[in-house]
Amino acid sequence: MSTIASACRVFHVRVESPQGGRRPRFARAVFCPRNWGMYRDRGSGVMARASGPGSRRRQRPRVGGARGFTLIEIIVGMTVFLAISFALLQVFMNGATYANRSDTKSAATSLAGQIIEQIKASPNPYAMVGFTNIARTPLPLPAPYTGVLNPSPHTFQVSVTVTPDNNLNMITVTVSVYRPTDPDGTPLVTESTVLDAQ
Repeated sequence: MSTIASACRVFHVRVESPQGGRRPRFARAVFCPRNWGMYRDRGSGVMARASGPGSRRRQRPRVGGARGFTLIEIIVGMTVFLAISFALLQVFMNGATYANRSDTKSAATSLAGQIIEQIKASPNPYAMVGFTNIARTPLPLPAPYTGVLNPSPHTFQVSVTVTPDNNLNMITVTVSVYRPTDPDGTPLVTESTVLDAQ
């Protein structure tokens, strides 16, 4: 009992008259650990909150547990984001390169097919009527291949090689289509056909 009593404190606090009077009164308040910051006006029996140090301690707002990101977390997050972005960019660039090469190869195949069809239409392929050998030449091609068209925007070079076989009266025609930008000189498309004397 003495321990509880020693923990309590007695203050004189200023209160307003409950009857609405203008003159303030002073009341004696007893503060204990269980009701620290509260007092009872013994004259009126009204409970109120004191403006003393105990009251300020109870009214102090509590800081929430929310916190932001640390610098290390931000750096790690940015690193992961950049790595993923770089990987996606590489996939996109590789896909665009593959699509462009596929379109170029399709146009080159169409061009070689035109030359093969023109040679097949010859009335005497073994005598090379209507076609001839040509070295690697940029478009447009000279005669007799002036009718060969390149509708695509790609730039090509074409060579036609005719290899006769005198024993079998046959010829082998090889059409190669190149891209001028290829450094190794390997043709992009090569088509061959074998024709006999008619």
